[in-house]
Amino acid sequence: MIRIVTLNNDKKEIGSSARLRELTKYLRLAEIDILCCQGMQRTLDGRHDPAREIAESLQMTYFFSATDRTGGGEKDITFTGISILAGAYVWMLNSGTFALPGGGSDKKQAAQFAVIRQNDNWVLVVNAEFSPVASTQLQQLQTVFSHPRLQERYGAVILCSNRNLTVSKQDLQSATALSAYKLANETKAMFPAGDTSAIANPACDQSCTGHPVDGVIFTLIARNTTPATFKIHGASAALLLDSVLSSEFEIKQKSVENKNKFFLPLSYSEQWPGVQGADHKL
Repeated sequence: MIRIVTLNNDKKEIGSSARLRELTKYLRLAEIDILCCQGMQRTLDGRHDPAREIAESLQMTYFFSATDRTGGGEKDITFTGISILAGAYVWMLNSGTFALPGGGSDKKQAAQFAVIRQNDNWVLVVNAEFSPVASTQLQQLQTVFSHPRLQERYGAVILCSNRNLTVSKQDLQSATALSAYKLANETKAMFPAGDTSAIANPACDQSCTGHPVDGVIFTLIARNTTPATFKIHGASAALLLDSVLSSEFEIKQKSVENKNKFFLPLSYSEQWPGVQGADHKL
């Protein structure tokens, strides 16, 4: 089972020590594997770096990519950006950042990627801040799904974003068609950010979460594979903290005969980054 959480800090609420302690407390209880953050702030001197503090508290590996910069003097410079964190039992094998259309002189649009491995499952994680404008969102989605990383083979691809998409289903399908993957599951906020009306509704259970959160998590699988089993995760972190959205999935592995078992190569470059035991013969 792989558990993913996306955390949108557009409101800049994650800054105080008390807020960070509250956040890490519930994320630790949720036992997450992947955490995607958007809108995270970081000072030039490194004294204020919530992504690093979360990573240290949860013993996670992380990397940060700046998308915005504010402040004039050296002591006042603050960066805002995106970050991917991987759990203690997850290997982050490769990572990087690529540009997205729609950026300006003061703020750039970018997406992060990380190839992670948990047990025998290889997963590509993409973390992006999308524009609120539908036409720009479509261009950004097309850039993501036409990226060479999305042509390689993995057990699954996870795309986390800071906002619900406003593009049509047809446009979303046309964008995913540029990759080697198809949409298997979409986890998104059921209520707009700031709408807390459903939280007090006693008829609203885990299937109707009313936490005021914006964002989306897409889970994709290769087009030529049988769909894996996906389950929406309703952990306490998703229910008690705003700005947090979570999902989990399991990749069913196929049994193989001894004669078709994988030979373990000596280097990562020789390994096929997918699910061990899938239809692949040497």
